[in-house]
Amino acid sequence: MIEDPLGFARRICSRVALSVEARKDKLLNRSKRVQNTNNDEFVEAMTSRGHSRPGHRVRVGRWRETLSERQARAVVRIVSEANRHLGYDLEIRG
Repeated sequence: MIEDPLGFARRICSRVALSVEARKDKLLNRSKRVQNTNNDEFVEAMTSRGHSRPGHRVRVGRWRETLSERQARAVVRIVSEANRHLGYDLEIRG
């Protein structure tokens, strides 16, 4: 979703039998809001800016910047079963 937000949105519409063509402008505008870095295209709610920006280069994966290896391993233990069910394989490399 983060790497290709427009493609992701199109696939979801197709999967639930919605016309991509009829929604192309909305899909394009919304997909521009899905960002992993701060830039001029990204529109973020004023109430969350103070929580998500300071001291981080990216949003997705920023746990790598803030959690210790021990903390990250604890989180993986907690969420690993649910993540496997959703098709994710978490691995902490350190």
